Amino acid sequence: MKRIFLYMICLLFLLSGCANHRIVDQVQIIESIGFDKEEDKFKVVALYPHFEEKNKVKLTDISTISYSYYDIWPKLNNKSDLPIMRGQLRMMLFGESFAKNGIETVVDSLCRDPEIGNRIFLGIAEKSASEILDKVKATNVPYYLHSLIDQNIKQGNLPYGDLQVYLEKNYSKGRDTYLPFFVIEGNRIKLDGLALLNESKYITNIDMREAFILKTLINSGTNGRYQVHIKQLDGDGDGYVLLRSLDVKTNYKIDAITPIPHVTIGLTMRVEVRDVPPWINMTNNVEIIKIEGILSKHFENAIANLMSKLQKYQVDPIGFKEKIQKVSRNTNEDSLIKSYTNMKTTVHAEIKIIETGVGE
Repeated sequence: MKRIFLYMICLLFLLSGCANHRIVDQVQIIESIGFDKEEDKFKVVALYPHFEEKNKVKLTDISTISYSYYDIWPKLNNKSDLPIMRGQLRMMLFGESFAKNGIETVVDSLCRDPEIGNRIFLGIAEKSASEILDKVKATNVPYYLHSLIDQNIKQGNLPYGDLQVYLEKNYSKGRDTYLPFFVIEGNRIKLDGLALLNESKYITNIDMREAFILKTLINSGTNGRYQVHIKQLDGDGDGYVLLRSLDVKTNYKIDAITPIPHVTIGLTMRVEVRDVPPWINMTNNVEIIKIEGILSKHFENAIANLMSKLQKYQVDPIGFKEKIQKVSRNTNEDSLIKSYTNMKTTVHAEIKIIETGVGE
């Protein structure tokens, strides 16, 4: 009896394995999709892995032109010899021109699609999405962009943000959204910071150093890498200190609302120093304290500069309008924007070196 039971279990596993294999061979599993504006229409390019033989996959693309998002799947399906499946879609990329006109309609439709999950990453391409996806196809690595974003969130300077986080921020009245920003450098795809959006429209972008600062300001700065130019403490030399953030705590205090809002930003960050100039003695506590002071001052200036840029373009990924609105409940949309644009900030940063990561 036990043998029959075990045989049936093994048979079920074999059958399920065969079924999965047949499904993969009989559908086109879309993994990435890109949108570009073309006059009054838009171009859609989708990538899917084509399974040529066992353990061999070739990335292939399929494209169409449409006036509306709602018919792109039928149009793509009309060009495919196999049914198109979008349950494994992991990346949605928008060209710069498309994103400037807003991505909300596409994302809203995406959310209403029962086949699509919320583990998707969204991104903006400096020029065209199709150009980026063409480079992805050349790598022949499935889910390349998704993996690129994921590892830069976990080990780099990108703050966390999938479809669910985007929706939460986009539908918040006092907060704007950000998405990974891609460029082509030489013949390779480069993650070049963050695109900043207002009401789902692409406004401007910030580089990876500024992305690190933003990551710390939204309390998710762990594992980011950042390099600081530093002058010799007692001499004319200079060099660079490379650090990795270990722990970040950020707090905000609204000191005044009228006539102009004033907010104090407090940042406490513990860091590991990965590389230092040879003239810095990291075994000397006095020198370490001096370096901590220099780093603290640097981050105060860096945060102030980023805040000026965000206010200039009227994008608020940190959510200051939301914070002001909680204190002043009668603030309407126009006055919130004006309050944010004119808002004054004071920054206090405290950087603490916990580990050096360099040889003595």
